[in-house]
Amino acid sequence: MPCSRDVDQCDESSVSAAARKQLSSAGIQADSFSQLLYVLPKDYGSVCGWASISDLPGRQSWFSADSYGIFAKGTVMQEMLNNLGLYNAWRDGIESSDSSTAMGFGDSCPSAPELRRLGWATPLAQLNSSSFPLATFKTFTLPATYLGPTGVMIMIQPDWLGTVAYKKNLYLSLRVRAAGDRELTEEFNGKLSIHELNKDMDNDFFVPGDPRVSLVQVINPGSAVTFASYKLALSTNALVNGGSSIPITLCRFADRSAECASSGATLRAVITDYN
Repeated sequence: MPCSRDVDQCDESSVSAAARKQLSSAGIQADSFSQLLYVLPKDYGSVCGWASISDLPGRQSWFSADSYGIFAKGTVMQEMLNNLGLYNAWRDGIESSDSSTAMGFGDSCPSAPELRRLGWATPLAQLNSSSFPLATFKTFTLPATYLGPTGVMIMIQPDWLGTVAYKKNLYLSLRVRAAGDRELTEEFNGKLSIHELNKDMDNDFFVPGDPRVSLVQVINPGSAVTFASYKLALSTNALVNGGSSIPITLCRFADRSAECASSGATLRAVITDYN
């Protein structure tokens, strides 16, 4: 690809136009490809000030020719998924900081809410005030996401909070280091991940903008947590089915987690407030 002032200044539109011209002269039709990846010359990453960028949504992405760009699996996955309309993943209020997914700092498959947005996986259960009675235990054996696409997450729409307080949906998912998640870090391996995101954008995919898919907690098997802001109590048992599934017990309450009482479940009063 010939150099030009615009290319040297890392103008991505000029880079793609020049590359497409070269393809056309070689008899290759760029429009026949669903996605186009452009790799800048060596050492251009430091000149441009970025390792990768992409259309969101769209079909084009641009990469530096180094271990931060085209040679980083997670980076390539993130930009190509940006093309499909996914935004970067959040953690602790910091964009791209969820290392359980390629949409953050990870080299693994997308998280549960991201998989659902892509149409790549479906929930085992979808809980709201209609399907989840007050002070009633719901128990599930949740398979790991790598076993998808069917029934590998629990989607919670806490509309019982009322129209003012109900702002986010919750997703529960088990991540296990296997298949597409074989590079999952130990922080998430064999544990329950809890994500939240904007409920309006999650309930209607046509609502534009970043839903801010955020990792809020990772829970070990044999744990119990109460989410006071969601009026939700949750407990997990030891992994089953060869370590590929986790038993989960859920209960929602009106005022206090003590409303959830059962001889067959253990829900300790550990208050963890996320907003």
